[in-house]
Amino acid sequence: MLFLDGEDTRDERGIPLSAFWNAVGNWRVGEEFHAFGYPTEGPTGESTQAPTTRMFTGHFQRFMPYVTPHGYRFLAGEMSIPSPVGLSGGPLFRPRAHQMVLGVAAGNVDTYSVLDSILDVDDAGKEYRERNVRVIRYGVAVMLSEVTDWLDEQVPPLI
Repeated sequence: MLFLDGEDTRDERGIPLSAFWNAVGNWRVGEEFHAFGYPTEGPTGESTQAPTTRMFTGHFQRFMPYVTPHGYRFLAGEMSIPSPVGLSGGPLFRPRAHQMVLGVAAGNVDTYSVLDSILDVDDAGKEYRERNVRVIRYGVAVMLSEVTDWLDEQVPPLI
């Protein structure tokens, strides 16, 4: 969680003008989202490896229970785009409703597609299989509407 000190301009209802309002839970498969982050470039000859501000666009492909390598469990939205280093922790929100957060980028899942397979048998009858595969990487996001109780404990609602 990120807490900042500074300007806190609010409208007449007490809602911050420059912040996200809340998480929404009416997301669906195929829904478009925008994501915002600071992925690092490079390394290349011209790269400074400094974070670069980027806006991403994708769609939710499915929703699933997910367990991270560290053992954290949450309902994940599988994204049609990978989540590069620097996007993790960034918000996913609706294109025409930027104030309403759908989720937070959390990492990636990898799967693969077999492009070619060869089965060889040597003179002793031992089988050897060689596969040519393409790795497919999908980003995963924590769906925030599923953790609102915890969020409300950490940051009490404004109104």
